[in-house]
Parts: sequence; C-alpha cells; structure tokens
Amino acid sequence: MNGRLTESEWQRIAEFAETPKHQRCPEQLLPEGGETLSENRDGAEGARRDR
Repeated sequence: MNGRLTESEWQRIAEFAETPKHQRCPEQLLPEGGETLSENRDGAEGARRDR
C-alpha cells in the first residue's frame, strides 16, 4: 500500500459523504466490478469479505 487514494476511491468517499446519514451503507465505499481497493494492490487479502 502506498498510502494514496485513487481518483475513483476519492469519488466513492465524496459520494458517501454527500449521502444523507439515514441512507448510507458501508457497501457504498466498495469498488464496483473488477476494480480493486488500494490496500489490495500490494497483494494483501481479506479487504473484501463475501457475506
């Protein structure tokens, strides 16, 4: 992990922050599709858990 957020990560955080509290869910912060989290770039596993 290099400690920097990608543009898409910033976008998800901004959208989450703009969503009213009663409509927020943590899943909003997860990437859609095949995109990976920046923490996962270094090969770390377990950042996403299937429920």
